[in-house]
Amino acid sequence: MVDVLTYDCYRSFLKDYYDFKKAANQAFSFRYFAKKANLKSGNYLKLVMEGQRNLTHKTVPKFIRALKLQTWEGIYFENLVFFNQSKEVEQKQYFKKNMALAIQQKQAAKLSRDQFQILNQWYPLVIKEMIQLSDFKLSPRWISERLDQHITISQAKEALALLERLDLIHIDKASKTVNIPNQMTQSENTVPASKELVLKYHHDILDRAQKALKEQDVNQRCSSSLIVAINKKDLKKAFEKIRAFRNEMDAFFVKKETYDAVYQLTLQLFRMDTDV
Repeated sequence: MVDVLTYDCYRSFLKDYYDFKKAANQAFSFRYFAKKANLKSGNYLKLVMEGQRNLTHKTVPKFIRALKLQTWEGIYFENLVFFNQSKEVEQKQYFKKNMALAIQQKQAAKLSRDQFQILNQWYPLVIKEMIQLSDFKLSPRWISERLDQHITISQAKEALALLERLDLIHIDKASKTVNIPNQMTQSENTVPASKELVLKYHHDILDRAQKALKEQDVNQRCSSSLIVAINKKDLKKAFEKIRAFRNEMDAFFVKKETYDAVYQLTLQLFRMDTDV
């Protein structure tokens, strides 16, 4: 796919776009593009690519529609066109600034979707931790099997790509190896999210905990509960102690050099009664 956001010359982008479409479909032609763009000249795209014609404020929107550019891609393309065609320094600076803004907004929108997706499912962050296993294999099939088929091969593949886009892992396709650039504690907190999304994530984790109670041997899990009467003024300190314990456990586990399993530690302290 040809990404307009990576170009600093719109004519080069159009040439690469045309070559890409032509390679994918021999029926694609200058005339076909002209029809999609509602252009009178059948070879207008060719003339623009070769520098014999410039785009105008009237033809730019037609090109954006024919190229099927999304909102910020279209804004980038429009400003790129006039950045390339402008002769005045101030105008070029103005268009370049708009191009940079379009890139930022596009990346922000993409990151927001990725941030949503990584907490919208329980398994991406689990896969991130699985990478540290001594027998880990960079194989979606292996990951699916290691998770007892609870996710499909396709879901494992998509999760790896998602983790890489968020820079939570680095994949070297040549050597078929993967590493975690910054192994941080409390993985779910490394990704900003809305209150609703955090609630869904913890709900999914609790669902996995219920399944573990039914399916896992007592030697593989530890489940306990404590009901106590408290003073509400002590809650803040109690929450701090829980966070401190979580961090202590994290430090205890991550100091190892090799790993052979992935576990989820879940702590809850919630009210059982209500004010009357």
